[in-house]
Amino acid sequence: MKYLLILLLSACSTIDHGNRIEGWPLLREEVHVVSSAEMHKRCDKRGGFMELVFACAEIYFNPPVCKIWVTRAGGWTEKHEREHCKGFEHHGSHKMKAMLMKSKGL
Repeated sequence: MKYLLILLLSACSTIDHGNRIEGWPLLREEVHVVSSAEMHKRCDKRGGFMELVFACAEIYFNPPVCKIWVTRAGGWTEKHEREHCKGFEHHGSHKMKAMLMKSKGL
């Protein structure tokens, strides 16, 4: 069980830094430090099956803003979500690229 938890934690924190989404716009970042209950209310729908959710980023292209929801400012979760705001996805994911293409009508 201990190894499963470690695997899940590492899977949800791997950003593909070598592959920024082409054409990703500059988004204004807003960091919201909220209670654990509020963070889960905002973020749980973004997690996949069996994923632990520690924070999330809500991305809007019009107006261009990225709302980060965390329970503690300045930690690794905030840094991770800021990377999403800059156009970096998890390894093997294409959700953000699909969001961008949809926003452009493609």
